[in-house]
Amino acid sequence: MRRIFTKTAEVFSPRITDRRSIRRRRAGVPCWIGSSALGKRRAELRDISAQGCLCMASLTAQPGTSVLVTIPTFGPMLTTVRWARVDRVGLEFANPLHASVVEHIVKAHPPVPIDH
Repeated sequence: MRRIFTKTAEVFSPRITDRRSIRRRRAGVPCWIGSSALGKRRAELRDISAQGCLCMASLTAQPGTSVLVTIPTFGPMLTTVRWARVDRVGLEFANPLHASVVEHIVKAHPPVPIDH
């Protein structure tokens, strides 16, 4: 299991999660996120796995909404919103990425600290 922290009324409280089957890799990737209905906005991809990613973006999308994520040097990738918070969104790739693609993205864009 992995311990993560949830911000509640300016207090950080630990929450345990073990739902992911594939480990995510930290990254700091500038990207674009959006759809025809939601518009297009700048975002930052903060972690990634073959199955999905976390983007820092203010996106008012409900779980199940399809959005495109565009990373520099890669074409747009179709994703589905799995959850959304005020400033971040969890996305699942429609077509899982090959491990070498994830590795390339992580090496090209080193991680940055996650703001909580």
